[in-house]
Amino acid sequence: MPKTRKSAWGAKMAVAAFTAAASIATFAAPAFANEISFYNWYGSNFSFDTTLTGSTRYYDLDNIGCDFYSYSDGEGAQSTFKLTLYRKNIIGATPVETKIMKRTGDNKADWYGVGAGDYFFYFSKTYDGVTVKSDAMGMYSWD
Repeated sequence: MPKTRKSAWGAKMAVAAFTAAASIATFAAPAFANEISFYNWYGSNFSFDTTLTGSTRYYDLDNIGCDFYSYSDGEGAQSTFKLTLYRKNIIGATPVETKIMKRTGDNKADWYGVGAGDYFFYFSKTYDGVTVKSDAMGMYSWD
């Protein structure tokens, strides 16, 4: 009988320890994550010479952002390109806002208060024979 009591006590302690650890992890995640929703964090890369339409993705929080390092395979007439966030709707898509990005260097863009929904990024620049690329682009939403 004592063996059963010991096992039951051990099982209760294991459940209590697991519950406490899960509570701490759940509580610590928002602070660690800087309130970015990991459910709506997407990674990608890109390469374009004139325009590029990114994949439509669902973001569940109010603000949408992206960051990436871009580089180009030459020098064109301009050192920037446009990045527009579009919101999908029943009849197509509506532009939210356009940001100016560097062709070479670190880039970060944020769109505040856009709300949850399906969105995509549209990249554009004048054709000048130069390709703009990024090996890692992060896209995310947060409150």
